[in-house]
Amino acid sequence: MSGGPLSKRHGAKGAKAVSTESFSSDGGSSSASSDAPTSPKARPPTVAVDLDEEPQEPAPLSPVAGGGITAALGSRPEARPAPENPFVYHGPSVGVYEFIKLAFMTVTFFPVKLILTILTLSLIGFFSWLAVVGLSAEALRTQPLSGCRRFWLYPAQYLCRLQLFICGYVWIRRRGKLDPRASVVAVAPHTNFIDPLLFYWEMWPSGVSAAENARVCFVGAIIRASQAILVARDDPNSRHGAVDAIKFRATSPLPWRPTLLFPEGTCTNRRVLITFKSGAFRPGVAVQPVAIRYPNRFFDHAWVPVGPSKLVLLWRMLCQFVNWVEIDYLPLYEPSAAEKADCNLFAANVRAEVARVLEVGVTQHTYEDCKLQHKAIKDKFPASEAVVEFGALQDLYGYSLDDVKALMDRFETADVDHDGRVNIDEFAQFLGLRVSEPVRHAFAMFDADDSGQIDLREFLVGMALLNGISDREEVFRFAFALFDPKSKGAVSKRRFVRFMRLVFAEMSDADAEALFDRIDTEHAGAISYEQFRSYGEGHPEYVQVFLEWQRDRNVDLDEWRARARVEDTTETSGS
Repeated sequence: MSGGPLSKRHGAKGAKAVSTESFSSDGGSSSASSDAPTSPKARPPTVAVDLDEEPQEPAPLSPVAGGGITAALGSRPEARPAPENPFVYHGPSVGVYEFIKLAFMTVTFFPVKLILTILTLSLIGFFSWLAVVGLSAEALRTQPLSGCRRFWLYPAQYLCRLQLFICGYVWIRRRGKLDPRASVVAVAPHTNFIDPLLFYWEMWPSGVSAAENARVCFVGAIIRASQAILVARDDPNSRHGAVDAIKFRATSPLPWRPTLLFPEGTCTNRRVLITFKSGAFRPGVAVQPVAIRYPNRFFDHAWVPVGPSKLVLLWRMLCQFVNWVEIDYLPLYEPSAAEKADCNLFAANVRAEVARVLEVGVTQHTYEDCKLQHKAIKDKFPASEAVVEFGALQDLYGYSLDDVKALMDRFETADVDHDGRVNIDEFAQFLGLRVSEPVRHAFAMFDADDSGQIDLREFLVGMALLNGISDREEVFRFAFALFDPKSKGAVSKRRFVRFMRLVFAEMSDADAEALFDRIDTEHAGAISYEQFRSYGEGHPEYVQVFLEWQRDRNVDLDEWRARARVEDTTETSGS
């Protein structure tokens, strides 16, 4: 139970294991999830000690214990403004003019445009099918189309231009042009299905596409005809194979079409550029960056999780008199030796060039943020609060997507009112404690911006810092010694409740007993050090609460043990 999904990675980043255990937020009674049995490898040993036996010699503690233990306090994260959320829709509201236009177009031109769209896409799919009919998947991967098969792509390409016209893109403004030496074209930002349609008209490229797209009606035929490299997003082997395929085509003497890539990997609202995935840049070949704009005044057709549905966006697009698009072909970017050796540096520098042309900022959001947002929508958690700039958390603390999802589940449990934030009362209830000074201080460590509330990103940063505390083993040993002053190796429920009531005067016996039961996974009526440490590893919030309490009290362990012996003697003589 000690350790967790980060335990194998914390050496490089300085952050230790992040627990994936669930936590009951009832504050008074244990839940089924908190009492779930552990795996055989992680199960702590059954407590089998005589609580009335003679005490053992106290185990020596290093100088970090006692007065010096507060040196292990978790550092408070630095507050900074929240970055722009690229997955939230910011389109203009429907005013009077737009409302009248939508009403007029819906009953007049929209039905005609919709029928023409279906016919055009069907014809594009038909000609694309003619281009590849009878070819095996292996042939599509290894040989570019030629001869009569290539001929069938010309009508499909012109039909793509017709479809753009139907969607309102009467004029396409271009700056620069495609470099004939370009074997890889990186386009950003990625907004919607119009993006690839534009470039099918511009150059009929190859590309990289999610494997599931090849099964979509119309779209699948076009993807096969473009000989796109198919990638299963969750399969590392598939991603490595895609990198090899990009490099093979870029260096092949055969007349392959340029490989078109949207390196952000998902659609955004275009207000910032998110992290470019490194796959397009891993081959180390020259890349032509392309910036794309949609300077529409009354309508924004960005496909993002928090915004109008795809059907609504399609309807509004077809109801516009005209839509605008601008394409900037930037000069071919030749990677330096350093960039060839570091694909992430290569990707970041290309992104900087595109951002400079678009005059937008950059963030460390990734496609994983989009996944977290979809999880939030499914969990009925405020979707905008689930965007945490995953790339930054991964770089700084070594988080994986599964780590963040597990901690997100715990945060949702703490967020009783489901507003996407945790206040001091919810934080205390999450710990099964009452609000007290140590709890307030621990809460402040998470609340980096002093807003009085903890958001998900603050929670993740705080948890990473707590898991990165040095000498944490000594903290656990010292804390357990306070519960077990006679060094019996186990803590009875009576002594546990007495100590918790001493530390937290507002805590009831029932709350303390409920917390004891959650730690006592073997239901033996006593807690061993292994169980105590395991629970602390899984719930590092308690570590911060304890450290805050110790900082205020500065308890001396020898004095504490002497006091416990006197109290036990007094109780015995009194009885």
